Amino acid sequence: MKFTQVTKSAALAAVLLAGATLPALAMTAAPGNLTPVTTTGTVRFTASTDIISPVDPTNPGEEVTIPGFPTPGTNGPLSIDWASSFDFGSVPITSAAIETFAAPQVVVSATGVQSEVPNFVQVSDLRGTLAGWTLSVQQSAQFATSDDDVLTGAGISLLNLQHASTSTDALTIAGNTTLVPGTSVNVMSAAAGYGAGTHVLRFGDQTTRAASVRLDIPANTPILAATYTTDLVWSLASVPGNVNTTPGYPGTISPGAPGTLQPGPTPPPGDGIIPDPQLPPESI
Repeated sequence: MKFTQVTKSAALAAVLLAGATLPALAMTAAPGNLTPVTTTGTVRFTASTDIISPVDPTNPGEEVTIPGFPTPGTNGPLSIDWASSFDFGSVPITSAAIETFAAPQVVVSATGVQSEVPNFVQVSDLRGTLAGWTLSVQQSAQFATSDDDVLTGAGISLLNLQHASTSTDALTIAGNTTLVPGTSVNVMSAAAGYGAGTHVLRFGDQTTRAASVRLDIPANTPILAATYTTDLVWSLASVPGNVNTTPGYPGTISPGAPGTLQPGPTPPPGDGIIPDPQLPPESI
């Protein structure tokens, strides 16, 4: 009987002890004290080989089409999307010196509106390397007829070179220059770390568009009543320019070494190198 009484007492004590412990156990299992779990979000980018449409050189955020050139550019990821040809029109023969200008580029907007804009060349860098690049141009030979009659002394001058882009990168552009047949000249470059996206080198703005690509022919040059042509070859090199040391300019100040990656579609240069002013939107 004594043993039975002790056992009942021990059981009662155990029950009472369990009742006192339960609230504490419930508190330690509260949801706020659970271990957090971390997951990962991932995105991968690859270089684009798409052909990039030309943009309006006075409003580089807007795509345009070029009449007669449905797919003008080269494939990416480092590409020349467009380069204007220069039409100097029909000029009367004279023994006096001749100065004539290329007609502006004609473009058509997304809404079908046709307009004249500055002649331009457009480059896109979609490699995803920020390795920089250099754009150059070469007039292959002097103007000549189909019978190889040469327009002696004729010279194409590129004037009012300007950079336009939706990017804030400042690039290096050449100053006014006259092309020398057979000589390649760097006209625009991006330093390593810059130049991604689409960039336009335009000849003049809407005010100077009709006076920024000039053809000069010396006086007393023998001229036939015929059509004279020349080839202008744009080349894009995977060679960066130098980092700009001018205060306030994050781009480049001098072009990199020459070298070609891929020729542009068709048609000049630079003898003085100046920092890109990166015109504000209202002026381009």
